[in-house]
Amino acid sequence: MAMRNQSLVLVLILLAVGTVVGVALLGGDGQGPEPLKRAKPPALREGPEPSALEGIIAPDRLPAMDDVDTGLARTQAPFGGHEVSLKGRLVEQGTALAIPDGQVLASLGELSREATSSEEGTFEISLPEGLEGSFLVSHPEYVDLHAPQLPEPTAEEWVIFMQPAGSISGRLVGPGAGSGSEAQVHLWRWGGGRLEEDSMAIQVVLDDGGFEFTNLPTGAYAVAAIKEGAPPVLRSGVQVERGQRTDVLISMPLGESFTALVETRAQGGPVQGALVEVEPVLMGRGNPLEDLVSLQAFTEANGRAPFTGLSSGTHRIHIRTPWGDELTENVEISLQSGNHEQRFLFSPAARLAGRVVDPQGQGVAGSEVRCVQGAEWSRRSWNQYPSREGGVAGATITDAAGDFEFKIAPASSSFLVTAISSRSGSGGAATSGGFAISDSIRLQSGESRAGLILRLGEGFELRGIVHDTDGLPLAGVEVQGIVGWREQELAVRITTTDAQGAFVLHGVPAGRCRLTADLEGYTSGTLTKTVDQDLEGLELRVQPTHSLEGVVLDPDGWGIGGARVRARDSASRRSRSRYATADEYGRFVLEGLSPGSWSLGASAPGFPARDESKVTVDVPFASLAELRLVPEVEEAPCVLAGEIVMKGSGKPVKGLRFHGYRYQTISLDGTRFELTGPPVKKLTLSATGSNAEALTFPMVHLAPGDRVDLGRAETRHTWRVKVHVKDGSGRALSGADVRLQRVAGQESLEYVAVPKSLRLRARGLKGEYSTSQVGMYEWRLLVRHSAWNSHASTVRVSADSTSFEVSLKESRRRGGDDQ
Repeated sequence: MAMRNQSLVLVLILLAVGTVVGVALLGGDGQGPEPLKRAKPPALREGPEPSALEGIIAPDRLPAMDDVDTGLARTQAPFGGHEVSLKGRLVEQGTALAIPDGQVLASLGELSREATSSEEGTFEISLPEGLEGSFLVSHPEYVDLHAPQLPEPTAEEWVIFMQPAGSISGRLVGPGAGSGSEAQVHLWRWGGGRLEEDSMAIQVVLDDGGFEFTNLPTGAYAVAAIKEGAPPVLRSGVQVERGQRTDVLISMPLGESFTALVETRAQGGPVQGALVEVEPVLMGRGNPLEDLVSLQAFTEANGRAPFTGLSSGTHRIHIRTPWGDELTENVEISLQSGNHEQRFLFSPAARLAGRVVDPQGQGVAGSEVRCVQGAEWSRRSWNQYPSREGGVAGATITDAAGDFEFKIAPASSSFLVTAISSRSGSGGAATSGGFAISDSIRLQSGESRAGLILRLGEGFELRGIVHDTDGLPLAGVEVQGIVGWREQELAVRITTTDAQGAFVLHGVPAGRCRLTADLEGYTSGTLTKTVDQDLEGLELRVQPTHSLEGVVLDPDGWGIGGARVRARDSASRRSRSRYATADEYGRFVLEGLSPGSWSLGASAPGFPARDESKVTVDVPFASLAELRLVPEVEEAPCVLAGEIVMKGSGKPVKGLRFHGYRYQTISLDGTRFELTGPPVKKLTLSATGSNAEALTFPMVHLAPGDRVDLGRAETRHTWRVKVHVKDGSGRALSGADVRLQRVAGQESLEYVAVPKSLRLRARGLKGEYSTSQVGMYEWRLLVRHSAWNSHASTVRVSADSTSFEVSLKESRRRGGDDQ
C-alpha cells in the first residue's frame, strides 16, 4: 500500500513538472508585446512543387482540456517535418490602432493553419518549413489582404497594416425596376478625381431589387444599374465610410421608345439592312456608361429599326445605308412623344450587272460573285463614328448564262467585284477553281451600270513545307493562302500539311498572296509572295509558344486581385499583345507567348498603369514574373452644379451640352445640372444648346472634394437664318460670301456669349445661304461676290424675321464701286 502511494505521488510530480514545462513552451517568456514597428514586406520564397502537397490531409484539431488554456495548440496541426512560428500584429492603417479578432489563414494545398488576433492585435501561427502556399488576412471592417506566397518566418514581429472598409447596400426602385428582365449593378471607384476605366465588381440584382457590395476600401464610388427595357442609371459620389453601410436607392425610369424609319427618295421604298446608331448627346468624357447607352440596330424588311429603354432628352441618330450613304441628326425623345417614329430619306442605291466567263468567253453558271468594300473613314463624322470596316457588301450566284446582278450596290465608295467557280465552263478544267477580280469601281447614288465582264483565270499551284525552329517538319498544320485588297480577304485556299510537313494549294489567283501556317502550341507563320506562276519550295517556319506565370503586388507585397495584365511583344511591329486577369491573390498566367522579349504591364482599381511599373522579360522565363503597382493618390471628385433656363418660359434648354470641363458623369433634374469630375486649377464652363444662345460661366477653381454652385443662368431662343442672293438680273447667285456682324451697343443676358460675326454657308437651293443659332439682335448683313459689288444692310432677327432677300447691283466688270 505504501509502495502504491509512493508511485502515485511520483506520477503526480512528473505530471506537474510536465505541465509547467508545456505551459512555458506554449506561452513564451511571459513578456508583453514588443513596441510597434513596421517590419519589412514579407519575402517571397521558393518552395517545393505543389505536387509535394498531394496526400497531405489536415488532421482533426486536438481536443480541448478542461481548465487549461490551449493557446495556439488549436491552430496547429502535427506535421512530419520541422515547423516554424510566424509572429505578427494587425494594426489599422493611418492610426496604428490594434485590430482584434482578425482572421489569419495560411493555405498549403489541402493543409491549412489559422489564427485569430488578440485584443492587442497579435497573432502567432505555426507553419511547416519548406512548404509553399498562400496567406490571407481578413476582418469584417477592413479590406482583405492576400499574399500569393507564404511569408518567410523570422524572429522579428511582422506588423500588418489593414485599410478600413465599408459596404454599399442598395435597391432598385421606380417604374423601370418592376419588369421581369434581369438587372445588373456595376461598381466603379473614383481614383485621383477620375472614374476608373474598369469596374471593380458586377452583381446580379436579387428578385426583390436588392444588391450589396462588401469589403470596400473607404472612398468615393459610382454605382450603375443596367436593365433591359430601361435606360442605364448612374449614381455618382457614393461615399463609403469605415465600418459603415452606405444605403443607395436607384430610381429606374421607364425607358422611352423610338423607331427609325429608313426609306429611299422618289418611290419611298423601305431600306433593309441600314445600320442605325442612337446615343444621348449628354455624356461625360470616359463615362463608364458610354458603351452601354449607345445602341445599334439594323433596319428590318419594312425599313424600321426599333429602340427601347432610351432616356429622355436629345439623342444623336447616325445612319449608314448598305450602299455607304450616311446621315446624322439630333432627335428629341421625351415621355410625351410616346412611341416616337421618325422618317429618314436617302437617295436610292446603285445597281450593277455583268457576266462571268471562262477563258474562251463563254458564260460560267454557278459562279459565286461577291461585292467587296474596302475599309474607309466616314467622311462626314470620322471623329465621332467608327470607320467603315469593309467586307462583303453583297453576294450572288450566276445563272445558266453566267449573268449576275446586284440590285443594291455600294454608292459613293470604292469596291471590287470578285468571282470564283468550282465548276467547269466551256474551257473545261481551266475554270475549275478559277478566280476573277474587277478593277476598282465607284458608283453614284441611284446609278445603274451593266456590262461588267469577269474572266476566270485558271489559278496557280503553290507547294511548300512547314518547319519548326529546329528545322523539323510539322504535320497537321493548317495552311491558308489569302488574296486581299485593302485588308479584305478576296479569296482563300486552305489545306493541311502531311506527315512530312508538305502542303499544296491549288487554284491560287494571280497577285499578292499571303500564306499563313497555324498549329496549336506554335506561333503563326506567315509568308507573302507575288503569284504569277506555279511556285515550289516555299518554306514557312513556326515557333513553339510558352506560358508565363507571375504575380501583381502592391508596395507592401500583397497581391492585387483582379489586376489586368498585358504582355506586349517588344519586337513586333504590329504590337502583338496577350492579356490575363489576376486572381484574388494577384496571380496570373499568360498563354501563347512566342520566344523573345515581352513587356509586361498591369493596372487595377486604385492602381493605374504607369510606365515605371512595367517590366521586360525574355520568354521562355523560368522564374515568377513580379509586377509592383503603386496606388493612386486619393483625391475626392468635384461637383460643379448650376441651373440653365429659357428666359420667360423657364423651360429647359434642348440639346444642352457642356464644354471646358472634362467631367465624367452628369445629372439633370429639370433645369438643374450637376457635373462630377476631377479637380482642376482653372476652369471656365460653357454651355450650348440646339435652340439657345451659348453661355459662359465665370472661371472657378476646383480643389479635391469641392462642390461649386454656379447659380442660375438665363438664355434666349436662337433661329436659323436664310439669305437668298440674286444678281442684277434676278437670277440666283452662287459663290457669294455672306456674313452677319453683330451691331455694337446691344444688351445681352448675363453669361450669354454673343458671337461678333457669323458666316452663312451655301445650302440647298442655288443662291441660298444659311446658318443656325442666330440670336435675336440687330445684325449687319454683308454680301460679297467676285463679279458683283458688295451689299451691306442692317437686319433684325426675331421669331418672325429669319429670311432675307439680297440683290447685288452693278457688275464689277462695269466699274462700279463697293457699297
